[in-house]
Amino acid sequence: MKLQSVLLGTTLTMLLALHATTIDTLLPGIPDIRSEFAVGAGAGQLSISAFVYAFAAVQLVYGPLSDRFGRRSVLLCAMSLFTLGTVLAFVANSFEALVVSRVVQGIGAGAAPAVARAVIRDIYGPERSGQVLSYIMAAFGIIAVANPVVGGVLTDWFGWRAVFVYMTAYGTAILVLVWYRLAETRPAGEAGGSGMRRLLRNYGVMLTDRRFVVITVCTCCIHAAMFGWLAGCVLVFIDSWGATPTLAGTYISVSLGGFILGSMVAGRISNRLGSTRLIEAGNLVCLSSAAIALVPAYAGVQSAPAIIAPVIAFMFGVGFVIPPASAAAIAPFPSMAGAASSFLGFSQISASSTVILISGYLYDGTMRPVVLVMTVLAGLGLSVFFLGMRRRPAR
Repeated sequence: MKLQSVLLGTTLTMLLALHATTIDTLLPGIPDIRSEFAVGAGAGQLSISAFVYAFAAVQLVYGPLSDRFGRRSVLLCAMSLFTLGTVLAFVANSFEALVVSRVVQGIGAGAAPAVARAVIRDIYGPERSGQVLSYIMAAFGIIAVANPVVGGVLTDWFGWRAVFVYMTAYGTAILVLVWYRLAETRPAGEAGGSGMRRLLRNYGVMLTDRRFVVITVCTCCIHAAMFGWLAGCVLVFIDSWGATPTLAGTYISVSLGGFILGSMVAGRISNRLGSTRLIEAGNLVCLSSAAIALVPAYAGVQSAPAIIAPVIAFMFGVGFVIPPASAAAIAPFPSMAGAASSFLGFSQISASSTVILISGYLYDGTMRPVVLVMTVLAGLGLSVFFLGMRRRPAR
């Protein structure tokens, strides 16, 4: 039983970390990709944003499909497609071919977090899912911290294509785990995703729930701010500050350390404070730390520790926001957990992919636009949460 629990936790963690793995390991190789295919900074970010846009769009489909056909079968089909896209990316002989293969990867990978969150809701229910998700996200953070270093080392030693060999192994491992160790968890007798009319009605129910909308918008802002840092800082570290891909990956990994700690702390205190207070506190930490990072950025300080120190605090705040918010948004919808998870994931990733694309065109060789975008998004997320969650006076 204990081994089964470990394998289940490993499977769910790897599923939730799939998009981070597919993005973060490639980040240190972006300058080399731009150089090989002779594209600019803005176009170069398409190798990231093409994946993310496809990943976001299909989130709306996979959750309802898992409600209708079951979690396990949807995951097996989707992960097979992801592995195919990864192999195509490895052999891509043009930038256009690379972008297309990244789209295929994104279409396959989109099932991973949407269905994984629904599985957690199926197994642990609304009461425990927030706490369990926080612990799983802490383990996810360990993978996320390792990814940029792995990507940097592979790029330095073997070239950027080696990153796709690593992704292929990662995707294959998930396929094996899902096939052998993930039982079907969809509640018996429920098939909430059948029919377009039923699907639209489900989304209509969610979008008229004020709490769901507020939490979704808030997490979109924080998620996008985090990815704005990940996509923007690597260009500055390598192109402007002269760091190697390995060193740049290490910088990114160190900054993500705060997320692990934040998620672990959130898991321990979630039952005492509740999701609302955790999300509120996390937003405050994100905004204040991003504002602090503005000082060295606008002073022109080219020192990684000066920038990374407040970003670690920012990531700590992210650990307080994303896991409890994800669980709180899905909890009221047990019969359509897949659809709720899908819409949440679609919204988060769509916002993040837009920021990733914009970061390439805002690039000016400094950290100023990177940190400014983080600060603005954190401020917007906090404002939406404060205004939206404020209780209306009784009449």
